[in-house]
Amino acid sequence: DIWTLSIQDGTFTNLTNDGVTGSWAALENGTYVLDYLPMWHDDMIYFWRVEPLGDFQYNIGIYSVGAAGGEAEMVRDLGDIFTTMLPWFNQASMSMDSVSVLSPDGAQVAVIMAAFGDMFSTSQSNLWLIDIADADAEAQWLMSSEDFQAGYPGWQNLPGVPQGLS
Repeated sequence: DIWTLSIQDGTFTNLTNDGVTGSWAALENGTYVLDYLPMWHDDMIYFWRVEPLGDFQYNIGIYSVGAAGGEAEMVRDLGDIFTTMLPWFNQASMSMDSVSVLSPDGAQVAVIMAAFGDMFSTSQSNLWLIDIADADAEAQWLMSSEDFQAGYPGWQNLPGVPQGLS
């Protein structure tokens, strides 16, 4: 869920309450959604919503909700493009830099995607650019995992690891 904290009075607000508490890993597919990687623009919060369908298949999209709350609305359905990939969600344990960022004008999202089995590996990281102002615009694949290695010398034995999208 996406939560906010009011610094004036110290209260928390769950903006995308799906009614589920505890670990999502033990839940039955299709009974919950994962809302994560919030991105702010003006008074709106954009975020990724993923609904696991089983067999490493997902419904995935970018949604928005007002910073004061309200009903979340789909901004861009990406289920037909990213059927087996997700924004890499373990990255925050290494850096406060996000793997999903909104452009200053709020029209595009850049994101590092990986296949679920590769979430804890960086071997299959891919960089994408998604237009959220034009739902008909094709998502652009900007970099493959091999492209992330381009700046490394041949003797480097560890892969190049994307840490975020500052």
